[in-house]
Amino acid sequence: MDRYIPTLENVLLKCEMENFEFYKKRIMAVELLTSIQPLTFFQYDTAHTLSIQNILYYYASFGSVIWERIAVSINIIF
Repeated sequence: MDRYIPTLENVLLKCEMENFEFYKKRIMAVELLTSIQPLTFFQYDTAHTLSIQNILYYYASFGSVIWERIAVSINIIF
């Protein structure tokens, strides 16, 4: 599982023309990352693309799977 994490992170860091299909790929990558390793996003500073603040702001609508998995990981930490 861990071997896929850098690939998924690269999808989020890749600079391509913003279109709907690429945005859907990014959301899928975030959903997969939150399924595999939700604590990944807590490692980055708030200015970084992969920070938890940016992930929740840009890719997670309220009540989505991403929000749920992040909330569960926070509960595990505390």
